[in-house]
Amino acid sequence: MASDMLKDSQIAKAERIIRDNISKDLLNPLGFNLMGIFYELDGDIINAIKCYRIACQIDSSYVPSINNLRRITAFSLSGNDFGKMDYGTEEKDRL
Repeated sequence: MASDMLKDSQIAKAERIIRDNISKDLLNPLGFNLMGIFYELDGDIINAIKCYRIACQIDSSYVPSINNLRRITAFSLSGNDFGKMDYGTEEKDRL
């Protein structure tokens, strides 16, 4: 739901849902991964990286956050094209 909103540029709605879910479950890496995507879409790369790192600390095997952290921190000669974001589209990864 929140990931779909982010994809559809309903950023403010998605942010409220993500923040609400994080406050209810601080140990769910999905919320921090989606918050990282929110920050990244908003142009706040530093906070995006922080959120992806938190998600990885919560669950070091959570692939979407690993992919996003690797992608956003990779050196790129092509400018600010960070590549495709991993929203965690598996059913277990839905907010």
